[in-house]
Formats: sequence, C-alpha cells, structure tokens
Amino acid sequence: MNADFLSAIGGHPLVAEILWQRGYTTVQAAQAFLHPNAYVPTSYRDLPDIEVAITRLRRAITNREPIRIWGDFDVDGQTSTSVLLLGLRALGAQADYTIPNRASQNHGLNADGLRQAVADGVSVLLTCDCAVTDFDEVALARDLGLDVIISDHHDLAYDDAGELRLPAANAILNPKRLPVYHPFANLPGVGVAYLLIEGLAEALGQPPPLALLDLVALGIICDVAEQRGDTRYLLQLGLAQLRNAPRVGVQQLLALAGLSAEQLDTDSIGFQIGPRLNSAGRLDTASLAVDLLTAEDAETAKTLALRIETLNQERKILQRKLEDEAFALLSERPEWRDDAAIVLAKVGWLPSVLGVVASSVAQQFQKPAVLISIPVPGEMDADLVLARGSARSFGDIDIHAAIAAQTDLVVGGGGHPMAAGFSILSENINAFRKRLCAHIAQLPASPSQQPDSHTSPVYDIAWKDVTLDLCADLERLAPFGAGNPRPMLRSQGVTVARSEPIGTDGKHQALYLKDASGHLARAVWWRSTGQKLPSADMPCDGVFSVQRNWYRGRVSLAITLQALHVPEAPVSPRISAQFQILDYRKIEDRAQAWQSLLETYGEANIARYGEFGEFGAHLRVDVLEPRPVLAIAAAPAGPTALADLLDAIKPQVVALFVQPDISGQDQREAVLRAVKGMIKVAEKRGDSLQDGAVLARMAARVRQRPATIVACMAEIEHGPQMPDKLGFLLEETRAYRHYVCSAPASAVLARP
Repeated sequence: MNADFLSAIGGHPLVAEILWQRGYTTVQAAQAFLHPNAYVPTSYRDLPDIEVAITRLRRAITNREPIRIWGDFDVDGQTSTSVLLLGLRALGAQADYTIPNRASQNHGLNADGLRQAVADGVSVLLTCDCAVTDFDEVALARDLGLDVIISDHHDLAYDDAGELRLPAANAILNPKRLPVYHPFANLPGVGVAYLLIEGLAEALGQPPPLALLDLVALGIICDVAEQRGDTRYLLQLGLAQLRNAPRVGVQQLLALAGLSAEQLDTDSIGFQIGPRLNSAGRLDTASLAVDLLTAEDAETAKTLALRIETLNQERKILQRKLEDEAFALLSERPEWRDDAAIVLAKVGWLPSVLGVVASSVAQQFQKPAVLISIPVPGEMDADLVLARGSARSFGDIDIHAAIAAQTDLVVGGGGHPMAAGFSILSENINAFRKRLCAHIAQLPASPSQQPDSHTSPVYDIAWKDVTLDLCADLERLAPFGAGNPRPMLRSQGVTVARSEPIGTDGKHQALYLKDASGHLARAVWWRSTGQKLPSADMPCDGVFSVQRNWYRGRVSLAITLQALHVPEAPVSPRISAQFQILDYRKIEDRAQAWQSLLETYGEANIARYGEFGEFGAHLRVDVLEPRPVLAIAAAPAGPTALADLLDAIKPQVVALFVQPDISGQDQREAVLRAVKGMIKVAEKRGDSLQDGAVLARMAARVRQRPATIVACMAEIEHGPQMPDKLGFLLEETRAYRHYVCSAPASAVLARP
C-alpha cells in the first residue's frame, strides 16, 4: 500500500489497509466500493435471454394479456415477487401473482398451479427466485399453452456428462449462466427481477424503477448475497432509500421491531426485519409479506404487519422448541458431533422452521447442518410421504453440491452453496448421513474451515484505541455482509477483569477486559456460557468486532468478542469449587432427596438458601453461618451473591435443588412494590438508605442485588430513568437465574 492510496482514502489508516487487503488496490476501485456514485453499473443487457423476455412482456402489455408471477416463500422470493408486481403494473401490465404454500408444497412450480393459471386465462408465466431446474413442470406449462419466462439465481443443473441442462422455457434469466467473475454473478433473485423491470421500463420509454430499490436491498441482505459488483451497488442505493423514505409496509415493521429507519443497517434488517417477513412464509403464506410490501395505505399495512408480528412470535416458540430437540438429539448421539456435517432427523418436526434451526446448529458447531422432518405416520397424504430436509452451510463448503452428489438417495431439491432443500425417503436417511459426511470430509480444507482462523485477516489495534471514532471510520466500509465481512480486530495483552451472564436464556456473557494501562471496556461474547476463561492475571489476545449501538437517540460503542487466546499457552480453566456437589435439579421427587440429605448429614449441619416448601423455611443470607452442607433451592441474583453465600457457609457439600422460578420475583412491578414497602419500614426504624448493610439486608430479603435496590429507589423517587438501568439489572438477574437452573453444576459453582 502506497502513501498516495493512504492519503486518498483518508481517515484512520486501518480503513485503507482493509480496502487494500480486500483487493481494492487502486483509488478508483476503492472509491467505487465506498461510494455508489463512483461505481459504473453494468448494463442489464449482459444478462442472458433478457432481451427475449423484454420482447415477450412488451407484447403482453400491448395486448393486455394476463401475466402471472410465480414467487417463492423466503424474503428473496417475496421481494422479487413484489418488485415484479409493482414494476409490471406501473408499466401498464395486467399482472397478478401466486406463491406455493410452504406447509403443503415444495419450492418452484407444480402441476396444479399451472393448470389453474391456464384456467384463469393466463398467457405468460413469469417465475422469480425459482424454476431453473423444474424441467417437467416447465414442459407441462408449455404443453398447456403457457409462455414461460424464468428469473432465478439458484444453481443450474448438469447431466452426467457435465453438460448444462436448462428447462424448455421461452427465456431463462439467471446470473449463474455468466462467468463467476461477472459483476452480476452474485445477484439474488430480487436483483434479477429488478434488472428485468429496468430493461422493460427502458424499452417502453419509462424512467428506471428507482422506487423499487428498497425492496432489492431487503432481498439482497436477507438472502445473504455476496457483496460484489452490482450486488453491492444495488444494496447501497436500496439501503439509502430504506433509511430516507421507507415504504409504508416497512414503516409498520420497523415500528413493531422498535427500529429507527435512520439507523437501519444490514444487521438490523437481517436479524429483525428478515425473520418477521420469513415468518409469514413459514407459518402461514408468503402472500401476507408480499401484500405488506406492496401496500399503499397505512391501515392495510398495519393490519398485515400485526398479523406477521404474531406469526413471528409463534415462530420463535416453535424454533426454540425444535432447537432444544435438535440439541437433545446430539446429547443422545454425541458421536454425531464429530462428523464432517451435523445431520439430524425426527418425526413430526415442522418443515417450515428446519432451515432457521439448521443455521443455528451450523453456527454452533461451525460445520454444515442438515435437519430432516420425517412425516407422522397416517397424517400425510400419499404424495407427501417423503421426508423433507433443509441444509445450511458453514465456511466455504458448497452444501448444495454436496447434497446433489447423493442423487440416488435424495428426491428433487435445489439451492445454492450456502443453503439447500430436498426430499428423501425415511429409510435412506442413515445412508445419506454417512455418505454426505464422507463427501464433505474429503473436501480440501479452506481457510475458513481451519480451527481458530477467520475468513479475513485480523487487524491489530490497542485496546485503548477501540473507540466510537474508530467505529465510525470503519463504518465507511459498510454495508457489511457476505463478501464484505465486518473487520475483525485484535487487542493483545488484555485481561478478564470480570464476567457476567447476560440474555434471557443465560447462554451469553459480558466480559470486562482491561489492558496494562488500566483501560476497561465491556465486550459481549455470544453463546459463550461454559467457555473456560483465562484467570484474571493471564494476559490474552481478544479478537472482536465493533459497531455503533443506537438506543433512544443515543449512540454507544458495542464490542462483540469472537475469541480469547492466550499466547503460547493453553487457556487456564477456572478452578472448580473445593466441595462435593450433589445435583438434584432434574429429579422429580425432591422431597425424597431432601429426606436423604437430612438422614445423611443431620438437620443441624445443613444451611438452607431459598424456599424449600415442604422441606423447610427460607433462611436469609444475613443470618447464615458456616455449616458442613449448603442446600440451595433458589438461584441467587448473580454470581457475586452466590460467591458471598459460599464464602459465608464455607460448605464441604453443596446440594442444588434449584428449579426455574415461576413466581415472577424478578418482574419489575413486584420488585418495586417490595422495595417501596421496605423503604417505609427503614424510615420508621431510622435506617439510612445509603448504609451498605441496610441495602444488603433489603437485597437479601427479595433476593436481588444491592445495585437493583438502588435502581428501584431512583425510579421510585424520580420516575423511570434513562437509560433504563433497573430493566437492565433485572434482565441480567433473570438470565443468571436461568443459567443456574440449566448449566452444568460444576460450571455454576466454579470459583475464580
């Protein structure tokens, strides 16, 4: 990298370094990457068959021939359908659309829908995000008298001799027909749909359909399309439009998600908006999402958005249940974790949420994952007896190609390198698992598959220099996503000052990292519960990413930790507590276990913490004294409270009776009500509310942290606080209590 390049890019030198490393080694290329107005877009005419498609659609518009758009379930299919529907109608076409029902039909064309189109008088069938491998269905459509235009982006089919196979459609618009280095090569379905409307508008003497670019951005982000060439260019334009003037349906989704249009980025769209739109196709019909995205008035959009929000909540419950069952299967068959891919199957799994759970499993184990739903005997129609599978990849493995290589075991299917779907006979699942894993195992390892490595370099920076200003400079490289990952940074010589569990499920941690100068900053480490942390005096290297977090008009720095490495030494495990652990959390008859404990050790030797119900009364922390045995029936409010409890009792044996709390003890109103009562008692007794001992006694009484009591007092005196510290503390406490109920007992009781 030369000085002229560094000077032209400006800002923090790290921005220029990242651009150079990612292949943008001229000022012109770098500026075209950073600014869409510096990029020269490719002509739509480069897309094979597009002139044929435009000519046929022009004739249909002139002759008022009905055009039916055939879409797909997911967000790419929904946005593709919406772009074609709005674009064609704006150009004077008589167009409608249909999307198969995911619960009863597969992706792509089907015979019943084709015959219905003919019965409805349709002349032109225009697909989007599907049909490039639907050979029989396209042949049937042509036999029925339909002209077929395919717009798709999924992988093409090849015969045994390696020759390309294409359906007998009038035109096939698919960027996979272009060389892999072409600027269109990575377009998703919605990008192909936009090019078609752009070309048709030009042919009819109309301006380009720029108002549709927001839909294009949604589809690109949610389909995780690689940001290269025109894909990134269209994304940049569409994201700007989403921020400045979101359409009415998107406005309603943003309101329900609690998002501000001005701060929209690829993460908020991918993790908040995308799942909501996908829920429509997973649990009802994708038509709900298309109708929302094409709605013209706020009332209609609000009704549709509320329905989709309800479906999204249902989806979360179903997804969580299926995830629990998937991980339970892996617990029963731990040897499957060592396979080159995770392949799980179960009777009755909801097919529509298989993909999203497969993605979760793939990320958890950092290898491809396949989930298969086996039909419930007697509950399926004769033509739906096949099991249905959904796959998600990890790293650079082409999961669609890997599944296609098992062609004698699977029935139909399609997809692209990162995701695929298929059907299979139930009796073939075990053979499929063995052969798929063997196929993937023999693939050459790519850099992203190597342990403890990243698909892009890690850039060193001092921990004290990780600031909002640095984050703002790195945001010049946004939007981030596939093909343009958020930069990974590394700070060396940091230590773990303390850690706290976070999240409602207790699966995540917040680590407070400190450098040699004493600079302390908080980093979130997702899905890290159970990870062995270095000791507080062990310097390590933190690998992380940064981004800006917007909350109620304020911006803060969010650090997301990816890994902690101890240079030239293994990570030091946390030393287990020096006492025997009896874990009674999962047993049904706790009374019998308690009786056995009494008979073994004697009641006088047992300290009790929590409400034991029939076992005994609650014993407050402030009257605890050393005993040989500590029996815990309620989760403390946090790790510090647990440590204090262990320090007070100094037990030789700890018996865990903890079960999930259903009393609502951590609900805001209940805690505030209890604190109000304790304040009145303290005032009558003349106790100072600034006295640490008084606060500790109040906290112990309601099993909360002293900091929570202080936050309650502030809210009682001054009203709701900004930021909402009380809500944050209660959420942390709920997460920790969940962790105590579900994590391994040795991890719960580990001592630093």
